[in-house]
Amino acid sequence: MATHVAGWHVGVDTGGTFTDLVEIGRDGRIVFDKTFSTPSAPEQGIVDVLERMGPPLAGRTDEAIKELRAMAAENPKADDVMIRLGDVLRAKKRYAEAMEAYTEAIKRIGKLQKRDWGILYARGITLERLHRWPEAEKDFLEALKLSPDQPYVLNYLGYSWVDQGMHLKRAQDMIERAVQLRPDDGYIVDSLGWAMYRLGDYKGATQHLERAVVLKPDDATINDHLGDAYWRGGRRLEARFQWRRGGGARPPKEGGTPHPRPRPGRGGAGRDRRQGDGAGRPTRGPGRRRPPRPAREQNPL
Repeated sequence: MATHVAGWHVGVDTGGTFTDLVEIGRDGRIVFDKTFSTPSAPEQGIVDVLERMGPPLAGRTDEAIKELRAMAAENPKADDVMIRLGDVLRAKKRYAEAMEAYTEAIKRIGKLQKRDWGILYARGITLERLHRWPEAEKDFLEALKLSPDQPYVLNYLGYSWVDQGMHLKRAQDMIERAVQLRPDDGYIVDSLGWAMYRLGDYKGATQHLERAVVLKPDDATINDHLGDAYWRGGRRLEARFQWRRGGGARPPKEGGTPHPRPRPGRGGAGRDRRQGDGAGRPTRGPGRRRPPRPAREQNPL
């Protein structure tokens, strides 16, 4: 995709592993850079690399949004522009505006096809951030109707159910399928372990959570989950060690509820682990634009 920001032409290519950007200035100067793709939020990779490249584009996200809005107005059938606008707004945590952009994109697409599962997934995440869970859940389920074996959607919805104490067995089945599809994604493996914990299978939970810690050793929430599982299994010293790594210090309450600690969307200030660790891009499945991609979203756009 190419756009025009602050007198510069900007080209973006979001791939399964890397996001590449090229900037061409009015004076003919060309600047290249790349960063790792962020499947759960492909737009974040774009923002990160623009900021890193420095002037003249650093900090110009608002101008990019303005340009995308202008392009969308000039091309009333251009759904891809609305999707990109939604992605950028979501990266800036402007969720209400992002939701409107995704909804307009869906309107422009018309009848959704299998390749369009990613737009529903992206809007579902946005709605969940707006605390509009029933609508978010509906989008996730519709995305799975279009494309049933998307590990990031399976994981995001399954983990959300687990966190809310809803449909636990169905959630476990969905996350197990996600693990089959992405066995080396530490966040998804953690989701399975946490689902088993909530179902009272502490031995099974420990096995999966130990593997998740190997895959993502520096993730505080995963260490925290493993500490809870160790505690339930009577491994008190190891539990306290994991809690210290995760920033906690108290055992879970009786009845299975973990000890209090922040669990913002499962990721705190970092990536929401429900979205996975894979590569690809999330707001559109293969077909209209390029091969799939999303994090913890799987290969959507």
